[in-house]
Amino acid sequence: MLVARLEQALGRIAELEARLGMSSRNSSKPPSSDGLVKPAPKSLRKKTGRGLGRPPGQPGSTLERVAVPDVTVRHVPAACASCGAGLGDDATQVGVLIRQVFGIPSRDWS
Repeated sequence: MLVARLEQALGRIAELEARLGMSSRNSSKPPSSDGLVKPAPKSLRKKTGRGLGRPPGQPGSTLERVAVPDVTVRHVPAACASCGAGLGDDATQVGVLIRQVFGIPSRDWS
């Protein structure tokens, strides 16, 4: 009697483990029954063995900063942020932030 119940329990355990392994990919269940955790998509691309990016040893290219810019814009506050007093032209400069904007010229396609 004990052996029969053990075999019945082992059969039930195997059935439940098989149910746990089911998903919409390996059974006729709809994808909505998979829950919130979706399996990772499989890529159809083949591995090439090459690394990402520029090949080693190939020289890089960067847009270099020009020596003399076309336009220089100086942003100056009109008043002190804490007390509101005017700053004038003799205020001490605390920092400089330099940026260069690379514009692509517009092209007339007409």
